[in-house]
Amino acid sequence: MRYFIILLFLINSNLNFSQNEEYSINILANTSVAGKKFEIKIVKEKTQAKIILSQLDSTSKRSVEDNSKMDSIRTEILRNDRRIPNDIYDIVDSIKRKYEHYSRDSIIIDRSSPIINIINSVYQASNEELENHKGHGLDGTTVIVDIRDNVSFRRIGAWSPGEDSNTLIYNLMTGILGYYRTQNPKILKTKIETTGY
Repeated sequence: MRYFIILLFLINSNLNFSQNEEYSINILANTSVAGKKFEIKIVKEKTQAKIILSQLDSTSKRSVEDNSKMDSIRTEILRNDRRIPNDIYDIVDSIKRKYEHYSRDSIIIDRSSPIINIINSVYQASNEELENHKGHGLDGTTVIVDIRDNVSFRRIGAWSPGEDSNTLIYNLMTGILGYYRTQNPKILKTKIETTGY
């Protein structure tokens, strides 16, 4: 009997370990031509998901020092065939965020909501499944998705996610924004504010 209890404990521990229920997904969407920028941060816990939405209101002028840093980074990126390593992306992002001013709102989604299934599917998907894009263009929405748990971090880039391109990311963005808009939203009230999402 004692071996049976130990075996059940080990099986249960293994299942809990392999199915991480706590993680975060951050989606940053930026449309350079329209000048719209918004963010969806998902903090997934065992019984719910907290969704924090942010909408860019304004941008302050950068300091001379930060402009110099950005120029150096831009030169480095051009030298490296325009590929941006994650550490450089993080530096650029932190400089930009110092000067950006956002409005924020949040909602809680219970684990019984179908949106939780969409959130879980994005978390469990491989990078290849998330990056199923069909090209780039001059006009559109650049989307950066960061997926983080207690042992790993992934960053996925997407260009104008839609029903035929970056489908899981598109479903997540439209699912959350659609639900949020039914909850007496303070920001991102219309698809115009999110460039169609």
